[in-house]
Amino acid sequence: MRFVNPPQVEGHVHLQQLPQDEGMPYTPLTKRAMDLSFEVHKDQRDKSGRPYVYHPFHLADHMHTEEATCVALLHDTVEDGDVTPDDLRDMGFPNSVVDAITALTHDPSVPYLDYVLGLRDQPLAREVKLADLRHNSNLSRLDQVNDRDRTRRLKYLMAQALLDDRADTFDPAHVPPVCCKRMPLDDEGRCSWSFFYTTQGDVVSCSLDMEASEEHYCLDASEIPALWQALNPQAPSFVTALGGTVLRHGAGALLNTLRTCGIAYCVHR
Repeated sequence: MRFVNPPQVEGHVHLQQLPQDEGMPYTPLTKRAMDLSFEVHKDQRDKSGRPYVYHPFHLADHMHTEEATCVALLHDTVEDGDVTPDDLRDMGFPNSVVDAITALTHDPSVPYLDYVLGLRDQPLAREVKLADLRHNSNLSRLDQVNDRDRTRRLKYLMAQALLDDRADTFDPAHVPPVCCKRMPLDDEGRCSWSFFYTTQGDVVSCSLDMEASEEHYCLDASEIPALWQALNPQAPSFVTALGGTVLRHGAGALLNTLRTCGIAYCVHR
């Protein structure tokens, strides 16, 4: 397994800290995108029953370039509306904007976490998707929260961790030097899955981290195929097998699989 377009350790150049939020830029192109976003979404409602158009407008207000603002405003117009990429081009939106919107349009045949990983090497789509995930994982938008909402939020938190390298740590003393990406396995921070990967993006080891017991179940990357098969041999990738197991059955099922399926690991406390 590998992470496409891994961070440049000296500054994570493709995901630099954004400048102070000053709201989206207003240009003829972003105004055109605002009008189209409103027209497509004006009769749609989000999971709280509020006008869905608030969502793309919220994302757009956190963008800082004309292109990113247009993508934020229009990111769901192809997936949830009658708009096509050719329609967007005919309306005068540049190829960079249309390509990012196309990338953000989730093909249902592609598992969600694989779709998200596919955005890692597309900076414009990646920036908007991270804003989208942050907003969608904010449960305060809902008047009432149930278990299904919490599970959906965990999926978004997993996706955010896979897409965003800014919280990853770097260990130059490791041979080879590695970054550590922690993907949450519950929404309370009690357990996570750590990927240790090189600056070329290659995963060299992993660990299941149980914070309550301070136990870390560590395995070499060579064991990933066996764990993948034990979790779900039909899954198209290890990330989908891992995330699907946790979302359906909880992190306890993952720990049980490690303990009972003959996968080599060691426990660090």
